[in-house]
Amino acid sequence: MDWLPLLKFVHVLAAITALGSNVTYVVWLRTSDPGHVAYAIRAVRRLDRTLANPAYGVLLVTGVLMVATGAPGTIHRTKAEADAAEAAEQ
Repeated sequence: MDWLPLLKFVHVLAAITALGSNVTYVVWLRTSDPGHVAYAIRAVRRLDRTLANPAYGVLLVTGVLMVATGAPGTIHRTKAEADAAEAAEQ
């Protein structure tokens, strides 16, 4: 089974989740009522712990796995090298 499409999908999904949750912090923290600031900070910390940080971890792991497998376009192989390796296998 070729794992590269699954790794790419999970990698992109983790990037969207991590960065998307970080973008919402602007909305959470732009409150004018001082009474709501403490709640907003707690909510941001909860989002960080439960959503953004795990997504960044998945992002790191899938990125390293893609590089380690020598996926085309990574630092290990160019597309031409990948095509040559595939042709040699056949």
